[in-house]
Amino acid sequence: MTRIMIYDGPAAEDAAITRTGGLPLLPADVEWPRCAACKGNMQFLARIQQDGTFVDEHGEPTGDRRVVQVFMCENDPGMCETWEAHSGANAVIVLPPDPAPVRQAPPEGVTTLAEVSSVRLFETDVEPTEEFSHPYEAAREAWAEDPGKRGRDVLGQLGGSPSWLQSHRALGCRECAAPLRFVAQLEEGHDSGTTANYGGGSAYVHICPTHDQGAFLWQQ
Repeated sequence: MTRIMIYDGPAAEDAAITRTGGLPLLPADVEWPRCAACKGNMQFLARIQQDGTFVDEHGEPTGDRRVVQVFMCENDPGMCETWEAHSGANAVIVLPPDPAPVRQAPPEGVTTLAEVSSVRLFETDVEPTEEFSHPYEAAREAWAEDPGKRGRDVLGQLGGSPSWLQSHRALGCRECAAPLRFVAQLEEGHDSGTTANYGGGSAYVHICPTHDQGAFLWQQ
């Protein structure tokens, strides 16, 4: 089963759902991430609410219900290595599923997206083809079969395996060195004026199955 995220209109900035944009929900003891290169506050990109049914690359449910929140530096685009995992220019915060308060954005820096987007899921068992050889790409094609649908409304995928635009990246946990598990692939957004900046490409979110550690990178 491949799950792709479809743009489903605006959402509240503090909604406890899977969404892009808005504000993060963070405990008081978790600081808003700052870029290791420019020292500026990072931009909040997405909140991913795992529901225990996400599947891994082998198609097995992970049972994980932790909340994953993603940040990236956008203060001086192209200067900080936001595309590199563990560069210090992006951050993945992994939290237990317990409720957390909304965190207001710091006053300095580019800290939020211009729009909050809710998502709905399109689930399919469509098989890859010679033209669309990855399940995610085949699922996107299956969803877009209706001429009235917009390709930009696909906001990414949840679980499964990443569809790398460049080479495959093997990522390890910085605490235990175990392989990280793929959580989500994110597209820039449905509207060019309010989107995230992945250089026109896609972003990839991974977390450790055991520790509350994660990694983010993008490719174009």
